[in-house]
Amino acid sequence: MLSKYAFPLAVCTLVSGGIAHADDATARTLCELKFAFDSSVLPTNAQQQLAPIAARAAARPSERIVLDGYADPIGTAPYNTGLSIRRARAVRAQLVALGVNDASIVVTAFGEDGPRHADFADDRRVGVWMTSTSMASIIAHTFESRGTAVKWEKPMTTAQLEMSATVASR
Repeated sequence: MLSKYAFPLAVCTLVSGGIAHADDATARTLCELKFAFDSSVLPTNAQQQLAPIAARAAARPSERIVLDGYADPIGTAPYNTGLSIRRARAVRAQLVALGVNDASIVVTAFGEDGPRHADFADDRRVGVWMTSTSMASIIAHTFESRGTAVKWEKPMTTAQLEMSATVASR
């Protein structure tokens, strides 16, 4: 179950040891942005990769953009979790600069513990996907996939988390 809740002003963050069952309602990954070793600086092609996602977000304001941040296993687990968060925040900042409503973006952190790719270079990434599922589904998916944190900019009640209705809209 959820182990800690933090509700500072207009930001919500959940940190977990895991949730038992997700409803498996995740969307397909629209793109993955690859990062250099030990870096959260956006790749040079980030704007080109994210522009179509910003356009899709404008056309589908009831959907959320989920940014899954990852790191390779080199270094400590706490450092890598922080690095994956910084990477996802960099992607979020670029999406906001492209006109995406910040309240529609959810950041998840996997650090080195999430699904792995074939080599370490491919593990240094932020996966971007969109969904209209509830926040509870996003949270459950993240924690079932060994994620460590979920962050979004809109405070919510437990009932709102579990609703299948949209949480973020323009």
